Amino acid sequence: VQKVPLNLALVIDRSGSMHGEPLHAARKAAAGVVEMLDKDDVLTVVCFNNEVSTIINSVAMDEAGKAQAQRAIQGIR
Repeated sequence: VQKVPLNLALVIDRSGSMHGEPLHAARKAAAGVVEMLDKDDVLTVVCFNNEVSTIINSVAMDEAGKAQAQRAIQGIR
């Protein structure tokens, strides 16, 4: 059985209520998802507080894409 590539969007709350451990846990979970994706999968990451920001927009999850996604996710504040 062949796996169908995913086109996945993660949405992360970075509002004040997520300060500290909750945001750390959200970043850790998102980073774990990135590592589970295959090179044919595509990822978008959106963050929000009082504004919405797309920090990764439809990036293939090959080695370079995963590295880019991990850097972007760790930079969420």
